[in-house]
Amino acid sequence: MGKVSSIFTFNQPADFLHIANLPVVTDEEGASNVLNQGYELLPPFFTKTAYIANIFKDTLKNSSSSKKGLKERTSHMLNPVAHFDDAEIPTKPLESTLHASLDRDLIMELKKLFTKRKVWLRTAMDEYLATRFSSWKKKNAFARICYIFAGLSTLTTPNHATQIIDFRDPYYRTISWKTEKQTTGREGSGAQSMPMPLDEIYAEAVKSMPNFNPEVHFLAPPSRPSQLYQLCDIFDAGIQKLINNTSIEMEVNTTDTCSKATGECWPSPIMKNAGWYTQAVMSKIRDMMNVKSLRMRQMQTASSLVQ
Repeated sequence: MGKVSSIFTFNQPADFLHIANLPVVTDEEGASNVLNQGYELLPPFFTKTAYIANIFKDTLKNSSSSKKGLKERTSHMLNPVAHFDDAEIPTKPLESTLHASLDRDLIMELKKLFTKRKVWLRTAMDEYLATRFSSWKKKNAFARICYIFAGLSTLTTPNHATQIIDFRDPYYRTISWKTEKQTTGREGSGAQSMPMPLDEIYAEAVKSMPNFNPEVHFLAPPSRPSQLYQLCDIFDAGIQKLINNTSIEMEVNTTDTCSKATGECWPSPIMKNAGWYTQAVMSKIRDMMNVKSLRMRQMQTASSLVQ
């Protein structure tokens, strides 16, 4: 995250990679170890990509470079891998990744946020962070595009309230959307409005957000065909009642996990979906979001006709 992070990424519910926020190329020396300089906040990051393109490497931004050359160079970067169901979750990156200067202001702001909760979707984080802080992102699994406090195991720690839902609004599968998109393109797009009134129980929370974004809290219809929401951020009484009243159990897997290549087996005491809402619960939430999204769009249409 800007200068603050040596980032972890998760692949398949959460295999993760340590990624340097500046390029670390094979055979090149990293800078001195800064672990003893108060740099203890290392938020991880989830991704689905098969290889990591380090966007901070200037040579990778060269417009004259071919896509084939880009893939070849990215494969040379050091990305040590650990797996989702490993017994130990890393609490710090490799020494070679800790060679960037630190942004103390950002570290302090992040510490405050991670005191409130341990898992953050970037768009939700942006409501609290100053606009000068920036980042890049990838996505995957239960907590896609989320920053997670270093050392937090998503297997053994209940995190269902911070789970991510990928909501795909049926509106974007209609012909009317394509027609409206063409019209909007000719007329110019305006700022996202908030057709749903803000409930009083959320008013206090909004006051603490310098950059309140109604779309993060599902108070405006999705602006993209596929949009991510963190369940705890959805300002909807019905959805919050459902997720708060749904019990989460840590499932036990009594079978062993075996390698097809070597035949070696090891115990797998916890299921990969343990601690998360079931597919049935997520389907109910999507149904509720479908209804609310349709209602918000109808309210927007009615409002535009009145104007």
